[in-house]
Amino acid sequence: MRVFVKIGNEIIHSADTNGEIATERARDLMKYAQKGESSDIFRLLLSKNAKMIEEIKNNLNPNYIFEDRLLNWQLDSLVDLNVRPNISLNFSKNFFETGYMPGELYVLSGISGGGKTSLSVQIATTLATGFNFFSDEKKGSNADVIYVTLEQNKKQIQARVMSNLMATLYGKKSLSFSQIISGDQCFSSDFKEALLALSMIENRLSILDFAYFGGSPTIDELKSVVSLELQKMKSTEKKLLIVDRYENIQGASSNVDDSVARELKNFAVQNNVPILLQCQLSKNAIESAKTSDGKFNLDKISASSLKGTSGLEHQCSNVMIIVPDLRQSDKDQKVVSIIQPKNRYGLNQAIKLNFQGSCGLFTEFVETRGRKKKEDEAKGNDFDRKEAD
Repeated sequence: MRVFVKIGNEIIHSADTNGEIATERARDLMKYAQKGESSDIFRLLLSKNAKMIEEIKNNLNPNYIFEDRLLNWQLDSLVDLNVRPNISLNFSKNFFETGYMPGELYVLSGISGGGKTSLSVQIATTLATGFNFFSDEKKGSNADVIYVTLEQNKKQIQARVMSNLMATLYGKKSLSFSQIISGDQCFSSDFKEALLALSMIENRLSILDFAYFGGSPTIDELKSVVSLELQKMKSTEKKLLIVDRYENIQGASSNVDDSVARELKNFAVQNNVPILLQCQLSKNAIESAKTSDGKFNLDKISASSLKGTSGLEHQCSNVMIIVPDLRQSDKDQKVVSIIQPKNRYGLNQAIKLNFQGSCGLFTEFVETRGRKKKEDEAKGNDFDRKEAD
C-alpha cells in the first residue's frame, strides 16, 4: 500500500507503508542509540548497511518534517563517501586528511615528467585494492575508479598499473612499466603475477582512453561516456574520476573561457563524485620559480601557476603540485616535494616523498641527515668520555 501526504493539491510526500515503518524504526533506534552505551555499535552497524540507509532516506520528508530533517543529517553522517588513497601514513593523516570529497574538483599539477601520471596511477591502484605494502597505514579505503587517459593509450596505463601493483601489493619494485610495454618481461613469472593482479581489480578500475571518444573529446562527449560508467556503480559506493589530462579536453586550455571547468564542477555535484584533474604548470610559472642552481623556489609556485584559464583554480577545492627536489635518496629513487597552494578544507602544507619512477611508486620520505648528525655527535661524546676515563 502506498501513502500520499498532500497540502492542498500538492503531494509533499509519498511512500510505501513498509518504508514508513522502516523509517519509524530507524528513528526510534537512533533515539535509543543516542541515550545508551550501544550508540557507537549501532552507528557502525547501520553505516555498513548502505542499502538500508538509502531506503530510509527515500522515505523521509526533510522539507516539511523536522524529525525527518534531523534523521536525514544523522544518516548522512554515517555514510562516508570521502575517498582516501593509501599513499603513506603521513600523506593520509597529516597532509590530505579529508581525502577526495564527493562533488568537488581537485587538481594535480607539476612539470612535464614530474610524476603526475605515476601518482594518479598509484591513487587508482591503492583505492582499487585498499592496500599498500609500503604504507604504515596497512588498511586503506576501497573505491571504484574511472581513469580517463587522454594522453597515453589504455595499454600504456595498464602497464603502469601492473608495474605499480607489483610494488604496492607484493613489495616488488623490479618490474618497470617500460619493460612491460616493450615486451621484455612478458614471459616472466612477475609479469604473470602482475597480469593476474590487474585482472582482479578490473571490476573496480575502468580505464577509458581517447579511442572511446575518437580523439580529444568535448566536455559533453566526456560527460556522456563517464555517465554510462557511473550508472554501473552503486550510489552508495565510494568512487573517483581521474582525468589525465585536463588540457586535452577541447577548450580546456583557453585563457578566456572557463566553461569546461564550470561544466566539470557541475558534473561532480550532480553525480556526487570527486574528480581529480591532471593539469600542467604554465611555462612562465616554471621559469620564474627556477633558481640559479636548477632547483625550484616553492614560494613562487601557486594555484595561479596552472596552465590556461584561472577558472580551474576558482572551481577546484584543492591544488597539489609535484616539484622535483633534485636529491637522490638512493640510486633508484629521487625525492619530490608535494605542495598544496590551495586547500579549501585543510592546511596549505608541503610534504616530501620518495619517488621511484620505473614503477611509479611514491613512498614515505624520512629525513636522515639531521638524525645522522645527532647520532654522530652522540658517538663523539661517548668517545670523548672514554678518552677521559
